[in-house]
Amino acid sequence: MYPGFQMQQYVPQYQAPNPYSHMVGYGGYGGYGYGQTTGLDQIVGLEQIVGQAVQDALARASVAPRGWFPAGAPVQAPMQPGMGGPALVRQVPTRAREFVIGFGPLSVGAGATAIFTSNPQLPFRPSRLGIPAATAGGFSVNDVKVGKDSQFLSSGAVPAALFSEGAVGVAMSMDTCDIGQQLSLSVTNNGGAASTFAAGLFGTSVY
Repeated sequence: MYPGFQMQQYVPQYQAPNPYSHMVGYGGYGGYGYGQTTGLDQIVGLEQIVGQAVQDALARASVAPRGWFPAGAPVQAPMQPGMGGPALVRQVPTRAREFVIGFGPLSVGAGATAIFTSNPQLPFRPSRLGIPAATAGGFSVNDVKVGKDSQFLSSGAVPAALFSEGAVGVAMSMDTCDIGQQLSLSVTNNGGAASTFAAGLFGTSVY
């Protein structure tokens, strides 16, 4: 030992990987083996659908890799398929597709209000409400809801004719309806006689 020299314990510093470094553009999957965010969140606002991938990456980044660990840091060993037992492996959505959900047809009495509901079997983000012009004339749309949340900025009803097949500039960036949530459409027949109402809600799903 040299005079004045003191032994110090060397503890390598672990720097967690950047959980966002694996984000890629549309169609990119791979990286850490978890779902990647895609360009779809800018195009159709699917951030609620693919946001779980970021949460998974953050959780994965909190686990140090094999080798050196900082002093006092908890060590977690995630279950890996084929290593010690069965494991749950997350299936990452790889396809995006446009779908339509139908409401009706249903006869609505004069002055009556009807509420149509649907339960999508895939995560679904609606982007346009379509109502045939032949039906829309005597109706008003009171509200469109995803779960409990209204997709209208205020509580006023709007003429159903605004959503006819010939309407322009009526695209809506609605919330994502997750599996288990309900889509609902409320309409009122303003005519003097019963009339049949039907509509469709167009949007995007990933699966």
